[in-house]
Amino acid sequence: MTLFNFLTNQGSNLLQLNGDKTLYAGLVIVASKVKVIYGFGYGTAQIGQASPVDGKLLAMLAGEYSATYQPSVFVFDPTI
Repeated sequence: MTLFNFLTNQGSNLLQLNGDKTLYAGLVIVASKVKVIYGFGYGTAQIGQASPVDGKLLAMLAGEYSATYQPSVFVFDPTI
Protein backbone atom coordinates (compact mmCIF):
# COMPACT_ATOMS: atom_id res chain seq x y z
CA MET A 1 0.00 0.00 0.00
CA THR A 2 2.96 2.32 0.65
CA LEU A 3 4.13 2.11 -2.97
CA PHE A 4 0.60 2.67 -4.30
CA ASN A 5 0.15 5.75 -2.11
CA PHE A 6 3.54 7.09 -3.18
CA LEU A 7 2.83 6.58 -6.89
CA THR A 8 -0.68 8.07 -6.75
CA ASN A 9 0.37 11.16 -4.78
CA GLN A 10 0.87 13.94 -7.36
CA GLY A 11 3.45 15.62 -5.11
CA SER A 12 5.76 12.58 -4.87
CA ASN A 13 9.32 12.94 -6.15
CA LEU A 14 9.66 9.80 -8.28
CA LEU A 15 13.46 10.06 -8.19
CA GLN A 16 13.21 8.71 -4.63
CA LEU A 17 12.51 5.29 -6.17
CA ASN A 18 16.13 5.13 -7.36
CA GLY A 19 17.52 5.32 -3.83
CA ASP A 20 14.86 3.39 -1.90
CA LYS A 21 16.11 0.06 -0.58
CA THR A 22 12.64 -1.22 0.33
CA LEU A 23 11.53 -4.26 -1.66
CA TYR A 24 8.27 -3.71 -3.53
CA ALA A 25 6.42 -5.95 -5.97
CA GLY A 26 3.36 -5.41 -8.10
CA LEU A 27 1.09 -7.14 -10.58
CA VAL A 28 0.40 -5.97 -14.14
CA ILE A 29 -1.51 -7.45 -17.06
CA VAL A 30 0.67 -8.00 -20.15
CA ALA A 31 -0.86 -9.66 -23.20
CA SER A 32 -3.77 -11.14 -21.18
CA LYS A 33 -1.38 -12.60 -18.57
CA VAL A 34 -0.72 -11.38 -15.05
CA LYS A 35 2.98 -10.66 -14.51
CA VAL A 36 4.99 -9.82 -11.39
CA ILE A 37 7.09 -6.63 -11.48
CA TYR A 38 9.70 -5.63 -8.92
CA GLY A 39 12.78 -3.43 -8.51
CA PHE A 40 11.09 -0.10 -9.24
CA GLY A 41 13.04 2.92 -10.45
CA TYR A 42 12.64 6.17 -12.35
CA GLY A 43 14.32 6.74 -15.72
CA THR A 44 16.68 9.67 -16.08
CA ALA A 45 19.17 11.04 -18.61
CA GLN A 46 22.58 12.68 -18.28
CA ILE A 47 22.77 16.46 -18.53
CA GLY A 48 22.39 17.48 -22.16
CA GLN A 49 21.48 13.92 -23.23
CA ALA A 50 18.23 12.29 -24.29
CA SER A 51 17.02 8.88 -23.19
CA PRO A 52 13.91 6.89 -24.18
CA VAL A 53 13.37 6.00 -20.50
CA ASP A 54 13.70 9.56 -19.17
CA GLY A 55 10.63 10.35 -17.09
CA LYS A 56 9.30 6.77 -17.18
CA LEU A 57 8.80 4.27 -14.38
CA LEU A 58 10.97 1.19 -14.67
CA ALA A 59 10.54 -2.24 -13.11
CA MET A 60 11.96 -5.68 -13.63
CA LEU A 61 9.45 -8.05 -15.22
CA ALA A 62 9.55 -11.52 -13.69
CA GLY A 63 9.17 -14.57 -15.89
CA GLU A 64 9.33 -18.31 -15.53
CA TYR A 65 12.51 -19.37 -13.79
CA SER A 66 15.28 -21.17 -15.66
CA ALA A 67 19.05 -21.34 -15.21
CA THR A 68 19.51 -18.93 -18.14
CA TYR A 69 16.56 -16.63 -17.40
CA GLN A 70 17.23 -12.91 -17.85
CA PRO A 71 14.54 -10.59 -16.47
CA SER A 72 13.37 -7.87 -18.84
CA VAL A 73 12.66 -4.25 -18.01
CA PHE A 74 9.06 -3.10 -17.97
CA VAL A 75 8.89 0.61 -18.93
CA PHE A 76 5.68 2.55 -18.38
CA ASP A 77 4.37 6.08 -18.07
CA PRO A 78 4.00 7.24 -14.44
CA THR A 79 0.49 8.55 -15.11
CA ILE A 80 -0.90 5.04 -15.62
